[in-house]
Amino acid sequence: MPKGLCALEPEVKFGPSLALAAADSQMVTIARTSPPQALLRVRLPQKARPTTMSMWTWVVIPVAIPNHVPPDTKLKTPSLRLVDNRVLVDLPWIQASPPARRSGHPIGLGFDWGVNTFITAAIGYLDDRGDVHSDGKPFAFRVDGASAKVHRLRRQREVLAAKIAQLKKLA
Repeated sequence: MPKGLCALEPEVKFGPSLALAAADSQMVTIARTSPPQALLRVRLPQKARPTTMSMWTWVVIPVAIPNHVPPDTKLKTPSLRLVDNRVLVDLPWIQASPPARRSGHPIGLGFDWGVNTFITAAIGYLDDRGDVHSDGKPFAFRVDGASAKVHRLRRQREVLAAKIAQLKKLA
């Protein structure tokens, strides 16, 4: 058994990456050319610290779309990672879900595993047309108490380690 949550997985190591999600259509576009492929067009600088638009050029990157991505999905702006001199594309996509059938409970609870928060949740309300609405109030699992305990234990461990080191020095 692992000794803690951090021991479950090894430390993530990856090379340089370029997140294109914040760029607009003047800097990046993606379009399907055929079901298994898309073309990613990225405007990149030709030299460090470009000062004019002429120092930028369009680079076209063919992207193979995995088989598990349905052909009717909308491709979103990806992130590029450099691994072993190869450009890897992390390609997010959106797929429309069928409307919810109104049968049973009109209120649902959705969870999301967050980056900055451990778990975030929201309540969804199903209306008569089958649309889901939320009041916009998120719920978050707070680990403040456990986090404070970990910090106290870490501080106590550091104090004890310093005392042990001092005693070894005196002995």
